[in-house]
Amino acid sequence: MKRLRYKKNICLVTSSRADYDLMSKLINLFKRDNRINFTLLITGQHLSKKYGYTYKSIIKKHRKNSKKIDIKVNKANKLSILNSMSNVLKDVGKYLYSKKIDLLVVLGDRYETTSIALAAYINQIKIAHIHGGEKTTGSMDDSFRHVITKLSNLHFVSAKKYKDRVAQLGEEKKDIHVVGGLGSEMINDMVLLNKKKIESKIKIKFNKRNFLIGVNSYLNQNESEEKLMKNIFQSIKKFKDTNYIFTLPNSDVNSDKISKLIYKFNKSNSNSYIFKNLGSHLYISLMKYCDAVIGNSSSGILEAPVIKIPTVNIGKRQDGRLKSTSIINSKTSYKDIFKSIKKSLSNNFKKKIIKTKNIYFQKKTSEKILNIIASINLKKLSYKEFKDIKLK
Repeated sequence: MKRLRYKKNICLVTSSRADYDLMSKLINLFKRDNRINFTLLITGQHLSKKYGYTYKSIIKKHRKNSKKIDIKVNKANKLSILNSMSNVLKDVGKYLYSKKIDLLVVLGDRYETTSIALAAYINQIKIAHIHGGEKTTGSMDDSFRHVITKLSNLHFVSAKKYKDRVAQLGEEKKDIHVVGGLGSEMINDMVLLNKKKIESKIKIKFNKRNFLIGVNSYLNQNESEEKLMKNIFQSIKKFKDTNYIFTLPNSDVNSDKISKLIYKFNKSNSNSYIFKNLGSHLYISLMKYCDAVIGNSSSGILEAPVIKIPTVNIGKRQDGRLKSTSIINSKTSYKDIFKSIKKSLSNNFKKKIIKTKNIYFQKKTSEKILNIIASINLKKLSYKEFKDIKLK
């Protein structure tokens, strides 16, 4: 009698629209692969009314393969976030305890992801971490990312420098794989919408100039969120015949402050627009027709350079990331922000960024992740030992 081949039980976690969009191709590959029994765990911002109940569209696509767990992501203050993390340990931990999962796949650096990785670790479930080794010294995510690395057995990084950093954290080099960035792959595969289609979908009319603005909370900056937003508002209003298109921040500490300030600005400016969740296809298509991406979001670092759009990266939140030549780093003062935006619109800078290289792109990033996971002997990942680096 022919022996049946063992299928790996793989669970992939998504806690926000941002990470779901990045992993959508990988999710579809997992679903179709006959070497894998696949479950998609949906949690975090997806199940929050505040962030648009984005789980609904995901369930339609992946109903047979999905499990949703509400960890009550509501207010973005310290106590609310701690409560959400507690819910992860209790509810996600209980779910993982009841399932025979061989490998949990997580992406990035969110506090929800950190708690989920900890719940898996306590349940002795092996973890694969995507996009580790990066550095964003101006946000809490920086520490969360490195914590997830230390809980994980398998690492998929976007660049050689990030492999070196994961190894520096004491991880075995043989378990670290440089596969490229999922965001770069996603955009490279996209057929973008045209202007008319975008205007129809988001109900705006493109202006002479259009700014796409995304600001998240941060650490270790002199200015408060109120002062930073005031400086941004003052700067963008200097440019006439311009649309200000805001995307709201993630559920980080103090992000509610930023959202309230954006809503207040929006009320008194008819050329200002706010969007909770555009989805990757519409968001990148919109970005393509904007004159600059402004703020401190990772999309200005990881995605805007792919389609050769200038980025005005404000403050220290993204300090430590590898940056393309299309990115202008600005301090948080009004003078520096205005000067940086003006530079991004100049003909000389626009000519310069035509030659911008996509430093995160590799072919078949998702396929590489899938094939490594499907073919690797997970039992060999059963014991983690801190690997010391020989110092000179």
